[in-house]
Amino acid sequence: MNFRFFLAFLFSVVASTSHAQNLLANGSFELGAWVQNSFFAGRMDVPNGSTVIDNWVVGRAGGNFWWMQGPVHYNPQDGNYCVDLDSNLQVPTTYIEQTFSTAIGQQYSVSLYFASQGNGGPATLSVQINGGAIGASSTGSGAGGPEPDYNYLVWTNISFSFTAASTSSTLRLQDATLNDVHNCIVDNVSVVAVPEPSVCALASMTLLGLVACRFKNR
Repeated sequence: MNFRFFLAFLFSVVASTSHAQNLLANGSFELGAWVQNSFFAGRMDVPNGSTVIDNWVVGRAGGNFWWMQGPVHYNPQDGNYCVDLDSNLQVPTTYIEQTFSTAIGQQYSVSLYFASQGNGGPATLSVQINGGAIGASSTGSGAGGPEPDYNYLVWTNISFSFTAASTSSTLRLQDATLNDVHNCIVDNVSVVAVPEPSVCALASMTLLGLVACRFKNR
């Protein structure tokens, strides 16, 4: 095999370990049959059990689940849409979830962007895998802005990790806010496999060894 070709191939292997693929589909909520059906501009009220947002299932006992369209009335973190979880103190609380394939024993990282309604708060989000919490985050200054437009949302990136115990896992993002004022707003959700350190180290060592041999034999 041509040395330069093999070197390029090995570089691509090493690079691929640091750019893992998002295992979720439609992580920024861009795809689906969005239709404004709320008295608030740019909002779609989504019922319990709905799959109108492609690849996601909505759960709610009451309260509201808003699929929100930007950028005029909102400023999504990624793309033109985000979602608003507003349980209105109804139990079980409002959530959105998606099931994806996993490998038993593999570690994964969950990342998303989180804001609170009008930047007020605190609003609290629970991040769960297969019904078990892997983390929670609160955000909001307590000084919320005016309705109905939230085109100045401040987004915070949060991340948590888990190790898969089955060949499929369900990620649930659930409202855990203990008041009826400020909502959890989420966008740009991803789940990626954490690269195995041994794989990265082996590829790097092989690459360095081949380069050393190449120069030695010149």
